[in-house]
Amino acid sequence: MSGTTDDDEPAAGIRASDAERDATIERLSAAAGDGRLTLEEFSQRMELATAAPHPGRARPPGHRPTR
Repeated sequence: MSGTTDDDEPAAGIRASDAERDATIERLSAAAGDGRLTLEEFSQRMELATAAPHPGRARPPGHRPTR
């Protein structure tokens, strides 16, 4: 069973755990530290990550995952 639907949207009822949020925050911090995110981008994405009710909501609008 997958955590996403066929259109790559999160499945209903799947919620982000504290560990997933912490991992996202670590990745965002590393990207900002490496200069891959501006302070504004970092702030926006941190806000999304900490408020995300489930993993898919942590993505910025228009994000398309790479495969």
